[in-house]
Amino acid sequence: MKNSIVKLFLSLVIVGLLGLLSCKRELIVETETSLSSENSNKPHIVDSEYKEDMAEILVDAAEFNLFQMKISKLAQQKGTSIEVRELARDIVEQHALTEQQVSDLAVVHEVMLPGVFSAEKNEELNKLIKTDSKAFDRQYIHTVIEDNTDAIDALSSVCKETIDPDIKEWADEKLVMLKTHLAEANRIWKVLP
Repeated sequence: MKNSIVKLFLSLVIVGLLGLLSCKRELIVETETSLSSENSNKPHIVDSEYKEDMAEILVDAAEFNLFQMKISKLAQQKGTSIEVRELARDIVEQHALTEQQVSDLAVVHEVMLPGVFSAEKNEELNKLIKTDSKAFDRQYIHTVIEDNTDAIDALSSVCKETIDPDIKEWADEKLVMLKTHLAEANRIWKVLP
């Protein structure tokens, strides 16, 4: 009888331990599953931030291109200096190519680009439109210098911080173009009356 009680007791202990191990196993599986689902959210958050960064870069680039082309077309008509008109022509041609590149990158990154620039840039354009022809060249060159300086700073940051190889390659290429425009605008600024 004593033997049967011991066997019964041991059987109950074994069944109990198996039950506990089973519960613990389910808890471990559940914990691993919840951890893996938490981790799968992290790339999603990074992906969302990445998309926002790409959108901001491309929208800013599109707005900059639109504005540079608009003021440079105006400078081709209103500029009095041959050098100003030549720089304006080069800017229009090169930014037209850049506009296509930005558009292509926007398609890849699923970004909707603006068809107009900001109210602030619109005010700058209106100021240039209202500037008399005598002062126009200086005002245009001043705007090109300011905007290209800002764009160079922004693209330099993009080159350092982006993880997207296409954006990095594009930004590196555009930096060369913008630095050329800035150098030419600075040279013209020094010789304008």
